[in-house]
Parts: sequence; structure tokens; C-alpha cells
Amino acid sequence: INAEYMGTPSECLFFFEMVNVGAVCALLNILNGAFFGYTLIGITSAAYTVWRCQYGMESATTTNEWWIALLFTIINVGGLPYGLVAGPVMNGYGRRKAVMFGGLMSLTGTLLSGVSTSYFVASIARIITGVGIGAMSSSIPVYVQEMAPDDKKGTFQAIGGPFIPLTILMGTVAGYFILGPNRDLTTPDYCPLFNKQEITSMNMLLMAPSCMIAATVVIVATTIMEESKAWKRTVHCNLVTIKEGATTSWSPDMESGDPHEGKPLISKVPLPDATSSDIPSGWAGLLRIPRVIILGLVMGMAMQGTGINAVMFYAPKFMTMGGITHRMFGSILVMLWNFLMAVLALVVLNKVNRRILLLTGLGLMALVLLLLDPVYGLIHNGTIGNSWCIVLLFLFVTGFEFGPGTLFAVVVNEIIPEPVLALASPLIGTSMGMMGILVAFVFPAMERDLGSNVFFIFGSIAVVVWVYIFLCLPEARGKSRQEVTKRVTEGNWIVIKDSLK
Repeated sequence: INAEYMGTPSECLFFFEMVNVGAVCALLNILNGAFFGYTLIGITSAAYTVWRCQYGMESATTTNEWWIALLFTIINVGGLPYGLVAGPVMNGYGRRKAVMFGGLMSLTGTLLSGVSTSYFVASIARIITGVGIGAMSSSIPVYVQEMAPDDKKGTFQAIGGPFIPLTILMGTVAGYFILGPNRDLTTPDYCPLFNKQEITSMNMLLMAPSCMIAATVVIVATTIMEESKAWKRTVHCNLVTIKEGATTSWSPDMESGDPHEGKPLISKVPLPDATSSDIPSGWAGLLRIPRVIILGLVMGMAMQGTGINAVMFYAPKFMTMGGITHRMFGSILVMLWNFLMAVLALVVLNKVNRRILLLTGLGLMALVLLLLDPVYGLIHNGTIGNSWCIVLLFLFVTGFEFGPGTLFAVVVNEIIPEPVLALASPLIGTSMGMMGILVAFVFPAMERDLGSNVFFIFGSIAVVVWVYIFLCLPEARGKSRQEVTKRVTEGNWIVIKDSLK
């Protein structure tokens, strides 16, 4: 690097520090997305067979179906409740320890899940894994928002997104090979082909990638991840003495010194006049930001209430409804397209205003959902070919990735004022997760009773969400945190003019 171009040694040091922090933020979010995608969804196709063989549920009875479904969903028993305490944990122990805790719990849970031979132990392992997912999913976005370079926060928040569909795809492919050539047999015919040790080996092999990802999170958190300077500023805000009795508050922009060691602090830049200083940092602060909380819940509805879980979990059923015979191949195509669109959305994220990108993506989702029923009718009548089923699914996934799929974490963490970021962000994430579970549970019954008319419900939700975001979500791209905080805590809730800027 040209030293003359870089300037003083302190400026060079600051440059390298920013590069290192940015790399850590990117790595943590990638690992978070990869663990979430593989462990929650990617293993599903193979685990459905392996776990039924492992835990004595080979026979195709209704009771066994319920027990295996419970084993998949019980992970949320650990993950969702953690969102209620994530804020106090992060505020009390710091972001770094919260990430470390999430990685350790995830590693413990997946290791135990891989070696367990009883249903009870496997259930405990899934709950522990859920706690780990909850801890990482709560703390990593907050850490990234506080530590990433200002002009790259959006990119670093969204960079983990493409790795969710990628690891879902990888998990599906891995399961294909782990199950072997008899993979298409039903469990009553498949399980007797293998002894207990062979099934356990399959299970361990299936869970190995989850273990490796979780172990990497622990290594990153314990070695190269530094503590959030925003958290240090909050905890160590007491005044310290510098030169001849002069005082100043510790700030993340201090060039030297450490509040833990009592070293002198020399300010590199003047402290900003934070608009959020009047907002309490505890639970009372949430009462001061009703507009932000409502916007966060609406973003959660855009993320999960518009049917993306139904698309990802029930893609084979969609293929059947559209008349596609090779259903699993069609599902893999949807997941691959999901990954490609997530990467493309990441490329354009900082080139287009958040509102324009979000409203365009959400509008495309709403249009597809409202067209699904009449299009399926035309397919079944033979008026159009069944390939239109794949086209509509691809359009829906495109809208999702260019809209809430990429922008949920970005927008939510941009509009939440810094004093309550660690409390509000996990709560909004928990509400989003609850919506996702609700959709996953009610969709099969709704589809059975309503047929393809069920998509009108999802489409109507998408329209309502689109209207609210159009009216009330302010533009945050290119604005300072103080400007965004002022916009969401003062003045009119209606911000239509932001679409014209």
C-alpha cells in the first residue's frame, strides 16, 4: 500500500482495522446464514428417513408422523424464547460473548444430535441447537450493525442471505448421496436394509457440516472478533481524566486508550450529537419507538407472512399441483434459483434505494400470489403448459430475494435507534420466526381445504404489507444513523415523498 497515499501511520492502522472488522462481520454473517440454512432446512429430506430409522419410527402411522414432525419443529422451543432474553444477555455480557455462547450451544446441540440413539436425547439436542441458533441470529446482526463500516452496513447485513439457499441446496444434495441408491424406498422398506451402526453413521455424516460451521463460529468469536465499540461506549460511559483535569466520554472513535485499563483517551473526531440520546437503553426505550416496532413487525410479515416458508417446505407439492412429474428436481431448481437471485440482490443492494427495491420485490410477490390460482386452473384445463408453474415460482423467489429476503435484516437494523438495538432486533426476529412456524403448520390444512385459493390469502397479506411500507417506511440508504433515528421518532408517519427521492 502506498504510504504517501494512505497518510499518517495512525491512518494506515485505522484502515487495516476497518478491513479486519469488515472481514469479521462478513464471515460471521456468512456462517450464521450457512448454519441456519443447513441445520434448519437443508438436512430435512435425508433426516426424515434417517431419524425414523434411528428412533424406531419406520412404520407409516399417523403417530409416527406427528413424532417426527415434532422432532423437526422442537428446535424452535429453544430458538424463539431466547429472543425474549437476547437483549439483556447482549447488554449484560457483550456481543462477543453472546456470539461465542451461540456457537458453543450450536456445536453442543449438533454433536449430540449426531451421536444420539434415543428420541429423548435427540429432542434435547434439537432444543440446545435452537438456543444456539437464537443466540447467533440475535447477536450477529446487532454486532454487524454496530461495527461494520458505515457505507457497507447494508452489504454486510445481507451477505449471509445467499448462503441460506446455498446450504439448503447443499444439504439436499448431501442427503441424496448419504441415503444411497435405495433413497426412494419408503421407510418400512428402507430401514431394514441397514443395521443400527450404519444408520448412526449416516446421522453423524449428515450433522457433520453443522458441527463444523458451529465450531468455526466459536473459533472466530474467541480469536479474531473484537468486542463491539458501541457496547463498550454504553458500559464504560463514565468520564475519564485527560490532560490537566479535562474530561471526555469514551467513544468508539477514540484513537487510543482502553476504558478497561484506564489509559488516557485521545479523541480523533468530535463526538456526534446523537439524536437517540433521549431514548432510554432499557425496556422503557421500546415504548418510545412504537413506529419502529410496528415497521419491524410489518417487515416480519413481509418476510414470513407472504408464504416463502410454504414455497420452500412444500415445493414438491407445488410441483404436483402444477403437473410437474419430476418434483424433487423442480425443488432443487427453485433452491438454486433462490441462491442466484440472492447473490444478484446483494450486488445491487447499495445501488438502489431500499424503498424502491423492497416495494418492487414485494409487489412482484403479491402479483404472483394473486395469479397462482387462475394460472393453476389454466394448467389443469390444458390451456397452458405446466412449465408456467416453475415460471411463477421463480418469479416469486425473485421478488422475495430482491425484497424482504435480502432487506429484512438491513432495514430493521437501520431503523432501530442504537440505545434499543440489542433489545428490539431480537424481539422482531422472534416475531418473524413465530409467523414462519404458523405458516408452515397451517398451510397444509389450508391447501387441503381451499386448494389453490389459499394463495389469495397470502397475496392479500402481501398487498396490505406493500401499502403500509409504501406509506410509512422512510428511506435509510445514504443517511446517518442520527438522521434515520430522527425520522422514525419525530414528525409524520407518512413518508410517501421518500419514493420520489
